[in-house]
Amino acid sequence: MFLTNKIILLDGAMGTQIQKRGIHQRPESINISHGEVIEDIQRAYVQAGSDIIYSNTFGAHGRNYPDPEELRKTIHAGLQIAKRAAGTKAKVAFDMGPLGELLEPMGTMSFQRAYELFEQNIQIALEEGFDLVVIETMSSLLELRAAILAVKAHYDGPLFTTMTFEKDGRTFSGVSPQAFAIMADKLGVDALGVNCSLGPFEIQAILKSISQVTNKPLIVKANAGLPDEEGNYHMEDDLFIEGIQGMLDLGVQYIGGCCGTTEKTIQSLAQHFKGKEVRLETKEIKQYLASSSRVVALDQTRYVGEVINPTGKARLKESLEKKNMEEVLRLGVLQDQKGADLLDVNVSLPGTDEVYLLRKAALHLQALVDLPLQLDSSNAQALEAALMVTPGRPVINSVNGTQESLKTILPLAKKYGAMVVGLALDEGGIPKTSEKRLEIAEKIVKAAEFYGLEKRDVLVDPLVLTIASNKDSAKLALETIEKLTKKGYLTTMGTSNISFGLPKRSLVSASFLQVALALGCSMPIVNPLDPRVQEVIHTHRLLMGQDEKAMGYIAFMEDKKEVEPSLEEDEGDFSPYQAMRRSQKTELLNYVKGAIREKDPMEIISEELIPALDAIGRDYEKKEIYLPQLIGAASAAQEAFLFLRDQLKVKGDGKGEKILLATVKGDIHDIGKNIAKVLLENYGYDVYDLGRDVSKEEILQTVEEEDIHLVGLSALMTTTVSSMEDTIQLLTEKRPDLKIMVGGAVLTQTYAHEIGAHYYCKDAKEDIEIAKNVFKD
Repeated sequence: MFLTNKIILLDGAMGTQIQKRGIHQRPESINISHGEVIEDIQRAYVQAGSDIIYSNTFGAHGRNYPDPEELRKTIHAGLQIAKRAAGTKAKVAFDMGPLGELLEPMGTMSFQRAYELFEQNIQIALEEGFDLVVIETMSSLLELRAAILAVKAHYDGPLFTTMTFEKDGRTFSGVSPQAFAIMADKLGVDALGVNCSLGPFEIQAILKSISQVTNKPLIVKANAGLPDEEGNYHMEDDLFIEGIQGMLDLGVQYIGGCCGTTEKTIQSLAQHFKGKEVRLETKEIKQYLASSSRVVALDQTRYVGEVINPTGKARLKESLEKKNMEEVLRLGVLQDQKGADLLDVNVSLPGTDEVYLLRKAALHLQALVDLPLQLDSSNAQALEAALMVTPGRPVINSVNGTQESLKTILPLAKKYGAMVVGLALDEGGIPKTSEKRLEIAEKIVKAAEFYGLEKRDVLVDPLVLTIASNKDSAKLALETIEKLTKKGYLTTMGTSNISFGLPKRSLVSASFLQVALALGCSMPIVNPLDPRVQEVIHTHRLLMGQDEKAMGYIAFMEDKKEVEPSLEEDEGDFSPYQAMRRSQKTELLNYVKGAIREKDPMEIISEELIPALDAIGRDYEKKEIYLPQLIGAASAAQEAFLFLRDQLKVKGDGKGEKILLATVKGDIHDIGKNIAKVLLENYGYDVYDLGRDVSKEEILQTVEEEDIHLVGLSALMTTTVSSMEDTIQLLTEKRPDLKIMVGGAVLTQTYAHEIGAHYYCKDAKEDIEIAKNVFKD
């Protein structure tokens, strides 16, 4: 079934089907309490024409089921039910969904913990057996990476994956469709696509974008249109079919339905599409690198920023010795602002734990800067630790021609879907001729192909040595670049190495870069903060037709200053807004410590910090930043607010109004609540966070004991909205003066009012406006 060139039908919705039957408990627990209901739903899909049905195990993981035995029984029951329903007519997919919590550094869950939860899932499922694995409804590329790696560590059968996107074409955390497709493809999934959130017409553009960067078969499980204010779906099957028809030419092979679809939807799909041949043409795909939100095509010259390297940088050394990432982040932001396409990340420092530092640097950089990373280390353990937590498609810098390096590094590149820099040296050292360097490059590429990579997955570095010690260094490196280019190799080189030990290094490096570009260097490693290097880059882009209407060149020259390159920021560039936007905790804290000498703490809060947060919120609403950047900004502001709050308390003033937050009983999803907490605290409110899965009695008790006047309730699952309604009813009965705001993906404005809430929060920022309104007197 999986190797056919015909359309294969998946099943339809599970959650909305359960909701229709009025069962109010965690969906996966129904496998135990009402297994016949799940079997009826799945059997109906099989009878309607589904070739593959998903097990009812979407949320069955250790975070929802901390008792391992209960988790095992739930997963086993889900698979057993699906097998009975499938019979001999359909295959069973073991279904894995997201964990419901943001991963570090934006959230509280570690990557390792997420990996272990997914690993526990696949190990339990393998005990019972299934036909394939589906990882679905993901919105975080980092979490998806953890899931794929965990599954592939224990299972080598068919693996499908889908993400869920918003109307703007991104996931709620800012993941682009192409970044998702590139990573999933390179990690070796067998089919990929989109499910949930949107109807088939809205998904068309997203799937088209995905189809441009992969030849893998595509999956679509659309919702039955968009829900109304009550959360109901009304799209007729004929219209649903029309929407799906518009995607068939993109390479869609696996078709099903998500929220709001039924067995009738699947029956209609079967009548129109089941068994039809798929146009699976193999397109020429460009070579891509990616972060979670930015894709970099290697169809033109790209530039790697070299500045995150402790050599000669006392400030960075000191920061790394303290295991602090703020200087790494500052240098990353600076290079991004100056037009780097990638960031080389080297944190190797004697006496430090490089495994820890490189992993942490990769995690934090990807949360703040949307450039792909080039992980620069000779330590295989450090490389693997960082590769695990680097979403998208990174580069490994580097492998060389020695047997030890080839057998150690190339398998990492294959396992983690990375490109790799190949250094033209081997056991004999650095060759003195371009012919020998070319020979080593060919050896590296041949070895890469042996490990499952392609020639174009290798960026060959001819090695650039300082011309101060060898007058032929530049000539030899450039000759090698020219020969590699003619043979179709992608190339890279550290251009500033040529000028080491010389005066006016900027002039030498820029001149060398200019010649290297003319000879075809694909991805030079440069100092993007060097104005002369900037001149060469902008001029090259202009002359090679890579600068539309010369706008980049003109903008650069209008702003040009004749100064030596510097790693220091322009003092005039600092503002609380910029510090929050760049997650610069230390800089912002130092700023307010200085400002308090001249200004009242409340004045700093009201006139500088809160307006800065408001501006960040507007950036988020306009999609100029995404969820990770929003959380990073709030986190950066936290210490400054705490410091100023302490100053206010010393003066006997400034105690904030009290707000209680909780995720209601039966629901363990708390991402939105946690974001709201950070933002509310930054605005000076005293937040009582009761956590998740909180009973209505505990909420009422805290409200009465602390005399709280505003409560925020969260629920993500359709099955726990009733618990929210019960909580609101109790609170309103006992404390009629209490104001209640609610939020969560399953809620709408209309439904929030129906269950008795005073306010509906479509996002965490809206909590601030509600709190301001409640406490305005």
